[in-house]
Amino acid sequence: MTDDIKRFENESVNCDIVRDLLPLYHDGVVSDATKAAVEHHLSTCAECMAENEMYNEKIPLQQVERQNSGDKFLEFVHKRKLKRIFITVLCSALTCILLIGAWFMLTQAPMVYDEDDECVLVKIYRYESYDGGEYFFLLYDQPSYETPSTTIGGTLIDGSTLTVEETQRHTIISTIRDESPRMGMIRWVKAGGITEVKFQDEIVWTEEENGDNEVPDYVYAYDEVIRVSENGSFSVDMNMGYIKVSYPNGTVKIWDLDGKLVTDQFSAK
Repeated sequence: MTDDIKRFENESVNCDIVRDLLPLYHDGVVSDATKAAVEHHLSTCAECMAENEMYNEKIPLQQVERQNSGDKFLEFVHKRKLKRIFITVLCSALTCILLIGAWFMLTQAPMVYDEDDECVLVKIYRYESYDGGEYFFLLYDQPSYETPSTTIGGTLIDGSTLTVEETQRHTIISTIRDESPRMGMIRWVKAGGITEVKFQDEIVWTEEENGDNEVPDYVYAYDEVIRVSENGSFSVDMNMGYIKVSYPNGTVKIWDLDGKLVTDQFSAK
C-alpha cells in the first residue's frame, strides 16, 4: 500500500487532481490505491482537507433531502388511498340516498299521485238517530288499492244544501286489490234544516222526492254500534253486495244493500 502511495505521489499528484477525485472518493468508487493516496494527501494538505469537510457536510444534507422526499411520497400515497376510500363511501351513500328518494317519490310523495278516482254514491238515507238528532247516511264505493292510497273529501253546507265531495287518491304504482277490488265507505252528516244533498256536484237527494223514503235496518244498526256506542263492528262488502254488523253482545246480522236481512245469528263470547 505504501508503494502505491509513493507511486501516486511520484506521478505529480497535486491538489487539483485530489479535489477532482473527492466526489468519487466520497461515493466509494475509487480503487484502494487511489483512496489511500487521497487520504495521504488530505493528511498533509489543509486546503484539500477543508474541501473534503465540505463534502462531509453536503452528504448528510442530501441524505436528509432524500429521506424527506421518501416521506413526502409515502404521505402522497396515503392521501391518495384516503381519497379513494372517501370517494367510495360517498358514492355508496349517494346511491343509497337516490334509491330511498326514488322509493319515497314513487310510493309516498304527492307529486306522483295519479288522477283521483271519484267515489260512487250507492245509497243515501235521512234517518232519526237514537239520540234524537237527524242525520244523513251515505254509502258509496270506490276502488280498493294496495297501499298507498287515501280517501279525501269533505262536506259543505250552504243554506239548506249539503254538498259532499269524496275521491280516492292513489299513487302511480298503486294496484287494485285482486281479492277485493271495491270497498264500501260510510259517511254520516247532520241533516237538520237540509232539503237538498249534492254528491260530486250532482243532486242525489231532495226533501220533496226522497224525504219519505223507507230507511233500512242496517242504517239504524250502524248508528247504534258505530256512531253512538262505538262498540261493535260494521263492514261493507261491495263485491258481494252485503253489509255486516257485529253487535257487542255477539249478535251478527247481514243485510243486502236493499235492506233485506240475510243472516241473523248469535255467537256467545
